[in-house]
Amino acid sequence: PALAPGSRYALTAPTGDALAGEVWHRNRHQVGITVDGFGDGLIVLHDRVPDEGQPTGWSSITITTYGLDDATFTALEARWRAWWTSAFTPKPPGGG
Repeated sequence: PALAPGSRYALTAPTGDALAGEVWHRNRHQVGITVDGFGDGLIVLHDRVPDEGQPTGWSSITITTYGLDDATFTALEARWRAWWTSAFTPKPPGGG
């Protein structure tokens, strides 16, 4: 079952990062989680499967960090970018 907002979580992301924090919000297409190890950061994931209104569907992720040194941030960005580009095929606007 999905965790309710306010619940604590701990998991290993597909990047290998150990994440822990609190479920910030959840709705039909989106979940937001705080991330203790990202300087009290935040990850917001949006996933919309294809349907009549959005025939191509779409996904996005926003990662916010605070107070990480440059080397730590650069390594984190590289891990997440590599995972994203391997997991999703980019499509031009309009789904073409």
